[in-house]
Amino acid sequence: MNPYAGYGLYIAGPQCFYERGYSMWHSYRKLAEYYGFTVVLPNDTPLDLTHEDLRDNAREIFANLQEVIQQTNIIIADLDFFRSSEPDCGTLFELGMVHGAGGLLYGFTRDKRSMAIKNQFAYLHQGSIYAQGGEPHPYADLPYAPSLTASTKIVEGSFDDCLQLVMSDLEERRKQGIKPPAFVTLPSQNGGKTRVFLSGPDRYRQNAEERYQVMKELCAQSGFVGISPLDGLPDLNDVVDPYERAYRMWKHSQELLASCDIFLGDLQDYHGWEPLNDTAFEAGLAWRLAKRCFCYMPDARIMRDRIPNIEGLDVAGNIVENFNFPVNLMFSASMPILEGDLEAVLAQMSAQLG
Repeated sequence: MNPYAGYGLYIAGPQCFYERGYSMWHSYRKLAEYYGFTVVLPNDTPLDLTHEDLRDNAREIFANLQEVIQQTNIIIADLDFFRSSEPDCGTLFELGMVHGAGGLLYGFTRDKRSMAIKNQFAYLHQGSIYAQGGEPHPYADLPYAPSLTASTKIVEGSFDDCLQLVMSDLEERRKQGIKPPAFVTLPSQNGGKTRVFLSGPDRYRQNAEERYQVMKELCAQSGFVGISPLDGLPDLNDVVDPYERAYRMWKHSQELLASCDIFLGDLQDYHGWEPLNDTAFEAGLAWRLAKRCFCYMPDARIMRDRIPNIEGLDVAGNIVENFNFPVNLMFSASMPILEGDLEAVLAQMSAQLG
């Protein structure tokens, strides 16, 4: 009897950008298959990536991902920092997708200490910890952004260590008669809606409430109802445990997102050359919940023009995507990426919605 026969395991991470990264991925796969898991990997199926329009290559990869996610009810993600002081935003998008399908989320890292310690750009100023950008670090006492910390079981160690935890948890589920999470069929998308979830780093600004009030007024002028992640959020200043605080924030944001019809994500660079991890997770979740999805950036030049690189490799020697898109293909191939400030973007979004 194979106790893991009913589980489709997806292995996520930025390995596709590493030199010899696919060899690393396949070593993870062999180990999981040894224990009896059915494993799926990104780009597992041979794809035609010879399209003259490089954006069509990205779209083909994402179309394959949609099929793969239909077979996934467990994800193990590599959460080490990538091109910023946060994990790879594409990996967060995938975690959001699997969560939206009711799957089990796991991750592994070499360093689970708090951001105050791990973020090399963090500094102490007048008794508070600040991050790059000059504002107080919003989750200095957590190992990752709240959406990731709250949603995912995170192991400090290797893929093997994380896989052992997965198997231990599944044993406990068997004892209780809990079956594998059911695969969820993605419903068709519907347009013509009005409630817009405003995802982005404004939630962590010192003047967040004032910023969101302006954003809501702009939404109203365009015929939308703007909803911020802070709407109705209880005062959490008395919550001492940062993990409990992160969980409450994450749960509240999910409920608000689920109540909206349109997802609008601000993908400006945050703590490096990657968007805010919370927004990346919420984008994957929104897409999986069949929301009408849009994202925007102040600078929508293609990645190889935006991100410093030499012959397509960044400062760490990792590949910078070359699909003629401004951001990771998870976003670019799944939803429109608009350019400009919110006022300009709302006009563009209105036009696309007709």
